[in-house]
Parts: sequence; C-alpha cells; structure tokens
Amino acid sequence: MRLGSKRTLAARLMAGAGSLCGILGFTMPPTADPAGLAAFQWFVSGTLLLVLAVYLLANASVAVQKAAQD
Repeated sequence: MRLGSKRTLAARLMAGAGSLCGILGFTMPPTADPAGLAAFQWFVSGTLLLVLAVYLLANASVAVQKAAQD
C-alpha cells in the first residue's frame, strides 16, 4: 500500500458516515419524540465526523508530500 492510503480510506469512510449522520440530523423534525433516533444528536455527530475526516485527509496529504521530498 502507498503511504497515506489507509488514512485516505479512513477519511473517505468517515466523510460518508458524517454526511449520512448530518443528513439524518438535518431532516429530523425538531419536535420529534426524544425516544429512539431523535435522542441521538445526529447533526452534531455528523459534523464531528466530517471535521475528523478533513483532518485525516490533510494529514495523509502532508505525509505523502514529505515522503516525496525525501
């Protein structure tokens, strides 16, 4: 495997999961019953996953660029 490919794969999976969680949280009605799916903060979790995915993708990019310079 190339350098940074595992991090890139993890970032892509996290971005997909974060997008799905964000969409679920955005479409959840604010007056939904707090029991069940509405009790979990889907939008906040999706946003956190997307931020972590961007960090992982930037980290993998820096690692590949450093390896290319050496």
